[in-house]
Amino acid sequence: MDLIKELGALALASRLKRLSETMMRGVTRLYEDQQVEFHPRWFPVVYLLNQEGPMPVTAIAEALGMTHPAINQTAGQLSRYGLINSRKDRKDERKRILSLSKKGRDTVARLKPLWDIIDQCGRDLIDECGSDFLGVLEKMEQELLRMDMYKRVNNHLNRQKAAECEILDYRSGLKKHFKSLNYEWLNKYFKVEEHDEKILDNPERYILKKGGQILFVRAGDEIIGTAALIRLDDKTYELAKMAVTEKWQGLGIGKKLALAAIDLARQLGARRMVLGTSVELETACHLYRALGFVETESGQMPYPGYERCTIFMEKSLDKQEKIKKG
Repeated sequence: MDLIKELGALALASRLKRLSETMMRGVTRLYEDQQVEFHPRWFPVVYLLNQEGPMPVTAIAEALGMTHPAINQTAGQLSRYGLINSRKDRKDERKRILSLSKKGRDTVARLKPLWDIIDQCGRDLIDECGSDFLGVLEKMEQELLRMDMYKRVNNHLNRQKAAECEILDYRSGLKKHFKSLNYEWLNKYFKVEEHDEKILDNPERYILKKGGQILFVRAGDEIIGTAALIRLDDKTYELAKMAVTEKWQGLGIGKKLALAAIDLARQLGARRMVLGTSVELETACHLYRALGFVETESGQMPYPGYERCTIFMEKSLDKQEKIKKG
């Protein structure tokens, strides 16, 4: 029984590590046959220094996509074997410059013909497998840079929690979340304007006492989202200050929150909802359009404007509309 193989994707990292170790064992034997003291782990750093010449440790780490400590560890081993020289950067003594020593250059010259053969044999192995293995690896690396395994697993865990999250009405103990959740996205994309500060510091005065409402989304013990309904007149409410904390975005929380706000507006007797947003918030704009909001003229927005608002929308609540998917 091969447990690593049977576990499939669950043991993907372990299987790739095993494959790497299998290949490195073979290459280590080749170096031993050549009577050269060299380890496969050193190859990327030595090859890079041979191609580019002296380089700072930070630049090596960046070029190889490895951590600074990992390069330092390899550099320490190479230095002990006399394959590299290390000196402080004349312009910045905090930086170390690595370069191949004479022994290092001689070792590269001796191993270069063997590396060419290893390269050819590696290509032959890939061809024998009948697939674009290197292309798949590159795609996996790109996708992991876009979203690492930590975020991927957390997204799945959060998606399960998102299905169970609940909508809460405003109470004084939640006031701090109304402010912090909105400050999070405002500081990320724009700036907190004077009108923002006034509403977020005193939502009771500027929203609740004027007939508006504030909703929250709770997942477990965590408040992850909020939205406000600001009463503009007897039949018009503004959907405003809607925010979902970053790690919970992309899980349908915003849509659930917006739908709850629309339902509440109907219960309050609203016939129309309006909102102001920005062209820079593409995901939010897509959501609003999917919920039936259509663009309108800014002059129809009877409230103090924000510098960031470049798109104005409204939605009729006279009839129930089929919500678009996506």
